[in-house]
This record gives sequence, structure tokens and C-alpha cells, in this order.
Amino acid sequence: MPLRSRSAYATIPEAQAGLVGLVAQNLEQLRQGVPPISGALRAKRLRYIRHDPDEAWLSLRDLWRRGGGDCEDLAAAVAAELIAQGIPAQVVIRPVRPGLWHAQVLRRDNRTILDPSITGGMRGAG
Repeated sequence: MPLRSRSAYATIPEAQAGLVGLVAQNLEQLRQGVPPISGALRAKRLRYIRHDPDEAWLSLRDLWRRGGGDCEDLAAAVAAELIAQGIPAQVVIRPVRPGLWHAQVLRRDNRTILDPSITGGMRGAG
């Protein structure tokens, strides 16, 4: 079942805290055998889906069912995949413009920012 995002008035730190939980849920689903998504994003079997009007936060299993998700969904899934491989990672949120944020993945081992939304076909900034 998709998680509902926090209020539209949530702060970036509040949203980041919620995404920690989504990453943990995705880690558990990986342990249960749900496939990771990075290869599917590169192969275009899963895709970036621009803004979800209900703003449901999708777990890894939900992403496979829907065929993709928006930035926080993809970032939380890729962060979990990296963590499962022993690579320190976290979801980071950055403001794009007033009222619009964008989620990406920070590889903490080498400070690289990954953007699964771009890999999944996103055009433009957020």
C-alpha cells in the first residue's frame, strides 16, 4: 500500500525524515526478493512518472506494479538498492523553485549525486 506524503506544508527536513522510512521499507522488500530498479530504469522498463496528483509515496513493489514513479519514489528505491549493496547512500531533497522540490540520491562514500528520475526519462528540472 502506498504511503501518503506529508502535508504540502512539510519542511524539507520533515520530508527527508519520511523518506528514511520509505528507504527502510524498500530495503525490507529487497530482502524479500522484490527486484531492484536501477537496471530497469536504464533499460526503460520502468520510468519517471511526473507528479502523482495524490502524492502517494510508492515502495519498490508499488513501482513495479505502476511501471514507475516520481522523484522521491525512484530516489528512495535506488538509495535502498545501494545500501543493500553495502554502498552508503541517502535521499536528498533540494528546492527547485518555490513550492517544488526534487529528490535525488547522495552516495555518501564519494559524494556523488545520482538522479534516478533523469535515468527514468525526466525532462527539465524537477
